[in-house]
Amino acid sequence: MRGLTAAAAVLLTGCASPAPSTGYLVGLLSAPSQPARRVELAWTADPTGVRGTITATLPSGERFKGSFVQVTHEVPDTELVPMVNPIAGFTDAVAREGGTASEDVWANAVELGWFRTEYANRIVAVLFGDRGNAMRCGFRLFDPTQGFGGGGTGTCAVSFANGTVAVHF
Repeated sequence: MRGLTAAAAVLLTGCASPAPSTGYLVGLLSAPSQPARRVELAWTADPTGVRGTITATLPSGERFKGSFVQVTHEVPDTELVPMVNPIAGFTDAVAREGGTASEDVWANAVELGWFRTEYANRIVAVLFGDRGNAMRCGFRLFDPTQGFGGGGTGTCAVSFANGTVAVHF
């Protein structure tokens, strides 16, 4: 009976779906006329590793939550459109506030074919804060097959005070 129980446990383990992966990223928030401050981000990827959620808490206490997707040829346009089209808070006026070009915050929609080719093996994310602000992030992966776990760099543009969060993981 003991051997049968062990065999059943092995079979059940082999049939289980892969667990989502999780991790943390550390960033540095910079804004004109303000000291740089540490920001922690947490991510959870679905079992495929291509999609997931990401959260961040700024030093002000505002909490952000949103979705991320790793840009691949398999990701449908309908999933990328919300990541690259204009979002509230990323207007030309906000972009000009500190002299940042609107392209830096993707204020204008981009042609998805170009985006998919140019940003292949990258992760994009849009996060919304509990105080009405937004963040748009782009990450370059060192090892795309590992997603966030393979390391990389990135930048998140914040929709107020012309702030950015530089991330290295």
